[in-house]
Amino acid sequence: MALHYKKITEEEDQVRNVLEKGQYPFSVKSVMEKPTSKKDNHMLEVEIRVMGNDGREYNVKDWIVTTMEEMAWKFRHFAATCGLLDRYEAEVLEARDFLGKNGVVKLTISEYEKDGEMRKVNRVADYVKPLAKEKKNDNSFVDDDIPSFV
Repeated sequence: MALHYKKITEEEDQVRNVLEKGQYPFSVKSVMEKPTSKKDNHMLEVEIRVMGNDGREYNVKDWIVTTMEEMAWKFRHFAATCGLLDRYEAEVLEARDFLGKNGVVKLTISEYEKDGEMRKVNRVADYVKPLAKEKKNDNSFVDDDIPSFV
């Protein structure tokens, strides 16, 4: 008698731990500052915990070169989505400031070959900057107990 099991295809096997391209909420699990492989730049090695639409958590790694002009946008977006733009602007931001912070990440899917097999993995395309909050006039008065008739 045959075993009872859920059969999956090779494609399903390759993407079992890969999220579809899109935007997802995340929290920073770990972050470490280190030199790049050429040791002429600095980078952050970041591990984020991404919440999938299926309710599962996925770990995704990213490497953000912080001293390279061409990558400066990604570091700024990372700081912004984590609510640390004020510290970024003041140039006092430290790697540990990111620990436990939440934000939104835009993921893509990359393919690579390992041991003769094609594999798929999520990569961080960008960090989603929060929407700018509207500035209220300092003289404005808002009272939630007063009904609005507009």
